[in-house]
Amino acid sequence: MKYQKIKVEFMVGERELEALEELKVQWQQYKGEDGSFPFKDYTVENMFQTIMEIGSKYTISEKIKQEQWRQHLISDEEFFNKEEFRTKSEREAGTSQKA
Repeated sequence: MKYQKIKVEFMVGERELEALEELKVQWQQYKGEDGSFPFKDYTVENMFQTIMEIGSKYTISEKIKQEQWRQHLISDEEFFNKEEFRTKSEREAGTSQKA
């Protein structure tokens, strides 16, 4: 599967920044098996990027599926099933990525 990076900007508040700062400090102190500190230069932005990437495949799929439903591209039944979103070509062919 080919991937493409897409840049997205988020607005975060003081609470989020405070929490990210706390997490950043923890990650900076992480000591690898080789004795190095691979995240010692982490910034708040690096920390946020890491958090957003963890599980992002599922978050992206959920958001796409939700918008497909809001735009009446998929039925209620398809929206509420546990499967990932399906593309237009998958829906037309009656298949999914797993098929």
